[in-house]
Amino acid sequence: MSTNEVLVQKYDLSKSEATVLASIMQGDNNQEIASGQGRSLSWAKAMVGSIFYKIGVRDRSQLMARMWQEGWGFKTPVVQDSFLPRGRV
Repeated sequence: MSTNEVLVQKYDLSKSEATVLASIMQGDNNQEIASGQGRSLSWAKAMVGSIFYKIGVRDRSQLMARMWQEGWGFKTPVVQDSFLPRGRV
């Protein structure tokens, strides 16, 4: 069983909530989630709210931090040298 599947079971997420959680973790906003699922914006907002409640967070930033701590399976972004500050940091 993958880490993601364990987290879905741990937080008692429905299949739809798990799909929405994956979309959130990919950076999708509510409108993108709704469009991707062929559902309304109000449906997407309700799903996101339900996920926040079940996981015990208030917003997407807290959700991302919690999932990172729990080992959610997504890759660490690569930082190119051109984006790093020059000189003293």
